Amino acid sequence: MTIHPKKRTVYDYDILSYTWPALEIEITVSSGTYIRSIARDLGIFLETGGYLEKLERLSIGHMNLDAHLWMQHNDIRYAPISHEVLFPNIEILELSLEEKTRLRIGSTPLSTHQENGKYFIKYVDNSYGLLEAKN
Repeated sequence: MTIHPKKRTVYDYDILSYTWPALEIEITVSSGTYIRSIARDLGIFLETGGYLEKLERLSIGHMNLDAHLWMQHNDIRYAPISHEVLFPNIEILELSLEEKTRLRIGSTPLSTHQENGKYFIKYVDNSYGLLEAKN
């Protein structure tokens, strides 16, 4: 299998520690960049080989993951993140109980005076779904 080169941007990096042969860095990269590929390419450049022993994501786009409460379930560590944090530009559309009930049973379209675009619907403090208003 051939791996085709891809342009990627390294915005910033800090060497946190180095004790041969281990290098620990914090790196800020463009979207779609594979950190494992950077480790491989660095190893090729240094003629030593390179791989990741550990990878920890600190942020994704506009979200700093250190600011979230991390939870553990079996061997998976995760941070529950609300849709308001994930998608800050999508407005929450308030619907009446009757409109929510009609939506739940598949009765569409709903009548709304909202501008065209995407909206979240909340139901009992949880995200109920994503709707798109048209015309």
